[in-house]
Amino acid sequence: MPAPCDVNLGKNTKMTIGTEQVARINTMSITVNASNVDITELGDDWMKHCVTMLDWNASIEGYMDLSDTEQNTLHSIALSGGMLPNNIRFYDDETNYWTPDTATDAEAKASVETYTWNSDPQGIVTINMSIKGNGPIWRTS
Repeated sequence: MPAPCDVNLGKNTKMTIGTEQVARINTMSITVNASNVDITELGDDWMKHCVTMLDWNASIEGYMDLSDTEQNTLHSIALSGGMLPNNIRFYDDETNYWTPDTATDAEAKASVETYTWNSDPQGIVTINMSIKGNGPIWRTS
């Protein structure tokens, strides 16, 4: 048996809608962006910035499996231009996850920004999805 690690292992991550895991996802990421305003004053030796707003987005990649209910939900939302359910979760280990922060902002949610379907005659059909946050995101701890 391998020695225990004190780092999060990618194999323990997952994306869920509610309690159900989205099948065949093999990579995902979340990015939080800060908009900054320059507040440097004359005479300063170093630039100074102030964060004015935050923004987040996520991306997932995986193998197409439209027999999976959750993957089918993502596909349908992408085609309709709708919003993802507020109970989406991006787990970064077995128990901790990122999700739209509806406690801070009741309207927090996310939408599908891009949906890409890829086919290769020597491979399998894959999907790539870019998700755009609308309002805050929260991480359990």
